[in-house]
Amino acid sequence: MATERPTLQDHTRIRPATSGDEVAMTELAVANDMFGTDEVGDLAAIFRSAVSGELEDHQWWMSVRPDGSVVAAAYVAPEPFADRVWNLYFIAVSPTAHGAGAGTQLMDHVEHQLRSAGEDAARVLIVETSSTDSTRGHGRSTSPAASTRKHGSATSTARGTTRSSSGRPSLPERHRC
Repeated sequence: MATERPTLQDHTRIRPATSGDEVAMTELAVANDMFGTDEVGDLAAIFRSAVSGELEDHQWWMSVRPDGSVVAAAYVAPEPFADRVWNLYFIAVSPTAHGAGAGTQLMDHVEHQLRSAGEDAARVLIVETSSTDSTRGHGRSTSPAASTRKHGSATSTARGTTRSSSGRPSLPERHRC
């Protein structure tokens, strides 16, 4: 018998990241076993560069509770040398909120932001996902055949990330600091 999971969608809001979110973001990465504590330095450097505006058009989004605590984070940026193609490089949800809809809400927000920017700014969103079945769907079908979604003129496409020697996803080489 399936049990209903509580949702966070009515109790969180999504906002652009600020420099004060760096610790929460790195804690999400470590808690979800995406990066080890010794590996988050590159991710933190990218976060700081994006939040400061040094990396043009790179966006970090945070899902926060009314008390200000971070529930989830996402990082999206234009794909270099590609026409209106964007990449979702990072999405993580607090383990205490897994299955409650925070990842889906954040993914929907990112897609909405890109669609709202119009066809002149975005036409494809590539979703860099982990290769584990438990993280593939973001609340959607986990079937490999269901890895592409089309909304109006924008398309989201999921693909796997590369892995570091520790088995954790590695950042794309072009974004390493």
